[in-house]
Amino acid sequence: MVFYICLLLVHTAAAQEYNWNGKRLNFTLKPDGSFQVTDKKAEKTWRWDRGDGIEGKSISKNKNGCTLRATRGNFSFEAEFEVGPDEDFILIRLSGDPKTKMDGLNYPGPMVSSMDSLVLPINEGLLIPPDDRMLEELKLSLSGNYPIYQGHNGVSMPWVGLTDFKSGLMILVDDSVDAEFEIKHTPGFSVGVKWLPIRQTLGETRKLRLVFPKEGGYVPMAKAYRSYLEERSEWVGLDEKVRRDARVRKLSGALNIWLWRTTGLDEAFEYVRDTVKLKECIVSFPFHAETSASTEEGGRLRCTVL
Repeated sequence: MVFYICLLLVHTAAAQEYNWNGKRLNFTLKPDGSFQVTDKKAEKTWRWDRGDGIEGKSISKNKNGCTLRATRGNFSFEAEFEVGPDEDFILIRLSGDPKTKMDGLNYPGPMVSSMDSLVLPINEGLLIPPDDRMLEELKLSLSGNYPIYQGHNGVSMPWVGLTDFKSGLMILVDDSVDAEFEIKHTPGFSVGVKWLPIRQTLGETRKLRLVFPKEGGYVPMAKAYRSYLEERSEWVGLDEKVRRDARVRKLSGALNIWLWRTTGLDEAFEYVRDTVKLKECIVSFPFHAETSASTEEGGRLRCTVL
């Protein structure tokens, strides 16, 4: 009798695992909340831990995929998983009791370390090889004292990427600013997301996209983000920007030059015009620098000053 009961328990636990097998992606969610995604074309598997203090309770199917019910301490939440129609992303929606206080939620947990290069959309962009020890640990927040959308000291777009140049993964925070990326070198790179509380609760439904570009490298990631913005009707192309302001046309193909000195801008502009012989450029310099007539078009080098 005891033997049969043990078999029944093992069978019940195994039955809770959810698997979705498509033409391109294979997705498996385990009862503890950990999961993995395999890109069949690239023959690559990405794995995520369940997260700090997360305890999976049950898994059920829904019309779009599956729902994990889990807890972290006394906080209960649900995570809905949905594979995109073209199998190029997986959308995770997180919701919980708006009245229950929480101090943050790490779900999904950090992905198992990847020996791929890290792509960070910071300023002109950073590509960090997996064997580069310059970055041991980094937190990039979308809100608070370290804003993510500030160019310097933060990423310019709400995603972090990993690539071996044959395949790639983007971890994209969708529709929320109360979150932060947690990146560790373990060796290789591990990327996690922490959802920060809103008035000490989870608040609104949080959404995370795991995007799988059809090609490796950082250029397909940029194109995937553009497609994401187009889907949300938030993409504004160059032609539309020119229609709104004809001066924007000068930005097309213009070199961006940074001047960190606060004096002698006239000489610097003359050097660009007469020696480098640029007709158009974007000149950026510290906000406290003294501007001069050289930044205007009056017969001189045409510059757009940021």
